[in-house]
Amino acid sequence: MLRRSSATWLLSLLATALLPSVAQAAHHCFPEPLFCGETRQASLDATECFLDEESWADFYTFTGPAGREVTITLSSDSIVPSLFLFSPQPELVVEEDSVGDTATIHHTLESGGLWRIGATTVGPRDTGQYTITLECSTPVPPAGNWLTTPEIPGFRFKVRITAQNAIAGTKTADCIEDTLCVSGALPGRAEVFLRVIGPRPNGYLWPTVVKLTTSQVEVWIEQVATGQVRYYFLPGAGPTSSELPGFFDRNGFLP
Repeated sequence: MLRRSSATWLLSLLATALLPSVAQAAHHCFPEPLFCGETRQASLDATECFLDEESWADFYTFTGPAGREVTITLSSDSIVPSLFLFSPQPELVVEEDSVGDTATIHHTLESGGLWRIGATTVGPRDTGQYTITLECSTPVPPAGNWLTTPEIPGFRFKVRITAQNAIAGTKTADCIEDTLCVSGALPGRAEVFLRVIGPRPNGYLWPTVVKLTTSQVEVWIEQVATGQVRYYFLPGAGPTSSELPGFFDRNGFLP
């Protein structure tokens, strides 16, 4: 059961959370991306978003395909944590209050797209430090050969591009330096660009994905020496979208 009238208020906030306004600027109501496998330490204070004018809240976003299993953990020694999970619609899917120092949500995503997390407190207007972690299952890579290139030694890739039907990405011969170019429905026309750069100052190699297609894109990257596989999901463009998302993973692979 939802406490207070938080569900209605949060849905209203999420509907406009990406649109700048004076109120949002004053309360930092801009969701931050949280990647699978990431643990982040943060602080909840009186400069954050209001939750139904009774508590403060931070918001995070992540993307995932339908069927992916996620575990979200919010823990703190100074506040009693509470978690909310919203679907891409957005609709409130799960609320979980802790009875101690940790709140945890285990959930299987019903649809693919941009999901949102609300991190807040059980007690009204409590503030303090907290740690939030997102863990995700890795979908099984599709059948077929892995893609390789001498431009990115030590790694191999699989790409699936989905519009109406799923298409296995193929390597494009003509590409730019240090990059694997991948085509979809039209062979030879690159739609996805992949790199692994670094090591960066944090000691990690950073996978980088850029797409030039409005279709949904899934990427599997395997580090051959360790067998570690990282999976990335970029949703297709929505009916009102004018952006082609790309990203880099700060915690991709150790050298």
